[in-house]
Formats: sequence, C-alpha cells, structure tokens
Amino acid sequence: MDEQWLIRQIEEKREALKKLLHSKDFNLNDQEVIKLSQELDELILQYTKYKAQE
Repeated sequence: MDEQWLIRQIEEKREALKKLLHSKDFNLNDQEVIKLSQELDELILQYTKYKAQE
C-alpha cells in the first residue's frame, strides 16, 4: 500500500460522503451514510497504521 494511494482514497471517500450527506439532508442515521462513514474511518485507520510504521 502506498501513502499517496491512501491519501487519494481518503479524499475521494470524504468527497463522496460530503455529497451523500447533502443529498440525505444530513441524516446521520441513514444506512448509506453510516456505511460510507465507516469506510472512511477504515481508510484513516490504515493511513495511521502506515504512518506509524515509518
């Protein structure tokens, strides 16, 4: 896994979540919003682990 790839994935997922939140009227209990948020959390965790290994 490459740092730049992880950063791009995080940015893309963040943008997707932002758009989804707007389309769902900021309903944080929506299943799609929860799923995308969890995916973003996982990417951030992967990035953090990657940086900790450096």
